Amino acid sequence: MVASGCWGVYAYLRYPALLVRVRGNVGRKQLLRKLDDLDGQALVLAGSLGSGLRELVIDAIRRTRIGGGPWTQLSARDDSTLLLGAPFQSGFARVVGNAGQQRLIEILARQRAAGGTTDAKDTLDKLLAVTGDKAVTQRQLQRDIQLQGLMQFWLYLHLPLSFGLLAALAIHVLTVFFYR
Repeated sequence: MVASGCWGVYAYLRYPALLVRVRGNVGRKQLLRKLDDLDGQALVLAGSLGSGLRELVIDAIRRTRIGGGPWTQLSARDDSTLLLGAPFQSGFARVVGNAGQQRLIEILARQRAAGGTTDAKDTLDKLLAVTGDKAVTQRQLQRDIQLQGLMQFWLYLHLPLSFGLLAALAIHVLTVFFYR
């Protein structure tokens, strides 16, 4: 119980300042709004590319995951996925991991390196920058949720333990006086 209290003091002294630093002095709502804006920019940019890349970007947006279950939140794990099919993968289409938008960035970078018109390269460069910004913002949100979750987890654990120990102490004191 004492260890839980000490950890709580540590968490409540350290995590609020860390939350501000992780968020970059903006709130969670602003980070979510920024993520939406970046998705909108990606859609506009992908609209001028071929249908395969456009569908890939749309799927990456649709399958981006922030938060999730308790364990996913506490570990800040990114469960984002991406459906890869032709022309980006031979054989059957399959869902692959896209943690940190890494798989999408790799595919866009390969498409950029493959050549094409100057306009297409410029669009891919902009799309790569937007996707990179999205990955950074997504990581900030996941870390923010993780730190907030750790503080709430401590409360859910520590408060019932505290009340349970207080009840046990009261019962102990009463039984000592009663049987004395």
